[in-house]
Amino acid sequence: MATKTRLRPESFVLKEPISLEELYDLMTHNKSNFPDKFKLKGGLFGKSIKFPVFMNIQPIITVKDTKVKVSAVQKSTSVGVGGTTIDIKAAKQALQSAKEGGLIKAVTGGAEKYQQVIDATHELLQSRM
Repeated sequence: MATKTRLRPESFVLKEPISLEELYDLMTHNKSNFPDKFKLKGGLFGKSIKFPVFMNIQPIITVKDTKVKVSAVQKSTSVGVGGTTIDIKAAKQALQSAKEGGLIKAVTGGAEKYQQVIDATHELLQSRM
């Protein structure tokens, strides 16, 4: 069965408002449902819940009143050698994904992890929508 892989933001509208801190507490109590660790971070554009970058994709969750939004930021740390640039961390992660799930996994691994964050967030909030 093929899995969906997309990088579009996904929003969930809840019946009642929730704060980012409340959502973070909920996620922490259900952390085994999420594919990776996450942290509550403050930044230039406000607070968010951030996951580690995996194959250049970082899932981020934000909250505004009753709307919970899961989005992805593409991040790359490239090193240039002889006119060629490569993201060493992403290349290692792609190689590891290929070992675990084949060539397709090496290409779609970051998007799949992002989709897992969306699915886990949806499942967590379903009773509140």
